[in-house]
Amino acid sequence: MNNIYYFNIDYFCNNNCVFCFSSSTGTTKKIITFESLLNTVKRLNLNENDLIVLNGGEPALHPSFYDILLFLYKQYNSSVAIYSNGTNLDILKIPDSSRFRFITPIHGNKNLHDFITQNSGSFDKTLKNIYLLQQKKCKVNIKFIVSQEMIESNFNIQDFLESKKLFPDTIIIARMNNTKKSKKNNVKSLFMPQFSDFIQNSYMNLHKKMRIEFLDVPVCFLPDFEKYNIQKTPSFYFSDYNHNLQKRNYFKKIRILEKCKNCNQMNICKSLESSYLTPIYDKQWVIDCE
Repeated sequence: MNNIYYFNIDYFCNNNCVFCFSSSTGTTKKIITFESLLNTVKRLNLNENDLIVLNGGEPALHPSFYDILLFLYKQYNSSVAIYSNGTNLDILKIPDSSRFRFITPIHGNKNLHDFITQNSGSFDKTLKNIYLLQQKKCKVNIKFIVSQEMIESNFNIQDFLESKKLFPDTIIIARMNNTKKSKKNNVKSLFMPQFSDFIQNSYMNLHKKMRIEFLDVPVCFLPDFEKYNIQKTPSFYFSDYNHNLQKRNYFKKIRILEKCKNCNQMNICKSLESSYLTPIYDKQWVIDCE
């Protein structure tokens, strides 16, 4: 992958997640207009090795969302990743192309998911659209955001996928981080020993069956991680209504704890802290783009 072009096209959202880390979501009606995005993309000289990312807020609430998808589908051969909660998708308007990849979060079983999103019925809507996306050529990544409540509910990713007949191209296992909003909502912090057990059990159950990405997970939680390969780091560019396309050298941060200072994997954690990289298991460990 050469370049990642990351567009937060709006900050609208029909969920109200108890931990949402975006301070802009729900606070502004300003957007990247279709004309502005079109003009920006035309200047990029995109090729098949580049990645366009559409995020928000909830990008599907953007008034020109489907026009943007159609434009990217017809004019370019780059891959497109869409971060969507999946509740508000008009599946018939989405181009039927394997170049489009939807990354959709699941927060646990139905009751827990709706509790986290604070949107009754969101679980059923999300699941319905994941099923519909699976019938298209589009790729589907399911992102399990692990909270202490998920762990305490004895949620099992493999059992969930099998019981719901879900066949994602990739699963992402991500940590629910503490945020200003999560503290305001009195959301429990993850108990790290239990989180470590959850990660390792999930890995053992799933790694021979599917591609797994780990986001905001300390690498010391990952079995046999010393057998990794670092892929070429792409250049990362960010844009929203308030920023023209700006080159950045980070995406997510992994918190380095006091006890980590003597860990022989600390430098890897630090490299993840300052880039758009994540550990991925796909027949072998690699560090590559999320």
